[in-house]
Amino acid sequence: MVDLLTASVVVIAFIAMFIGSITDLKTREVPDWLNFSLIATGLGLRAIFSVVQWDYTPFLNGLIGLGVFIAIGCLMFYTRQWGGGDSKLLMGLGALIGWDFTLDHFIINFVFALILVGAIYGIAWSIGLIITHFKEFRAKVKIYLHDKKIFPFRVVSMAIAVLGIIAALIVKDIPTRLAIISLVLLIYASLYLYVFSKAIEDVCMIKTVPISKVTEGDWIVGEVKHNNKVLASNKDLGITWKQIGLIKKAHIKQITIKEGIPFVPSFLLAFLVALEYGNILLHLASLI
Repeated sequence: MVDLLTASVVVIAFIAMFIGSITDLKTREVPDWLNFSLIATGLGLRAIFSVVQWDYTPFLNGLIGLGVFIAIGCLMFYTRQWGGGDSKLLMGLGALIGWDFTLDHFIINFVFALILVGAIYGIAWSIGLIITHFKEFRAKVKIYLHDKKIFPFRVVSMAIAVLGIIAALIVKDIPTRLAIISLVLLIYASLYLYVFSKAIEDVCMIKTVPISKVTEGDWIVGEVKHNNKVLASNKDLGITWKQIGLIKKAHIKQITIKEGIPFVPSFLLAFLVALEYGNILLHLASLI
C-alpha cells in the first residue's frame, strides 16, 4: 500500500507541476483551480490510505506537509520572492507529498533540491534576460553606478577592498588570508549584484500592460490613482480583483506592473532531481 501511495504521489505531483510550468511560462500565472485541486487531492488521497490502512499517519503527514509549506510559501510571498500562484502550488505539493521528520524522506530531498535548483534556475534566467536585453541592461547599469545615492557605496566598497587586500598580504596564515579575501570579495560584489538585479528588474520585468491583461496577484509599480484616490499601489501584496474592477470603472486603460521570473519550472526540475539523486547535498558531497 505504501508503494501505491508513493507511485500515486509521484504521478500526480509530476502532472500538476508540468501543467503549472506551462501556464507559468505562458502567462506568468498558476491557476487557482490547479493549486486548490492539488491540496484537496493530496489530503483526500492520504485520507483514503489512512482509512484503508487504519493508520492516521499518512493523513497526518499530509496535514503537516501542508502546514510547513504554507509557512514557506507565505515567507516567499510576503518577501516578494514568489507570486501567490507559486506559493499556493508549493502548499499543494506539501499536502500531497506529506512531511516526514526523517532526514532521508523525499520531502527533505525535494526541499534541498529546490534550494539548489531554484538558485541555479534564477541565475540562468537572469543571465538570459541580460543577454536578450544587453544594450538596455548595460545602459541602466551605468546610470545606477553613477547615481548620487549609490556612488558613495562604490567608494566605500573600493576602500574596503584595498584595505582587505593589504591585510591579506600582511597576514601569513593561509586560512585567515583566504577568509579575508573571501569577505572582501563578498562585500565588493554585493553592491554590483544589487545594481545588476535592479537593472534587470527595470529593463526586463517592469512592463506597462492593458488592464484587461492584469490578473489578481500582479505586483503594481508605483500607484494607480483616479481623482486623487489611490486605487492600487506597490504597497499592496498583489492587486485584487476588486481593485482591478475599480480601475476598469475609472476607465484607466493600462497600468505598470512588475513581472516576476516563472519559478514553477524550477519546482519540476527540483522534483526530478530529488527523484533521481535523493539528497542532492549528500550526493554532491560524495563527489568531492
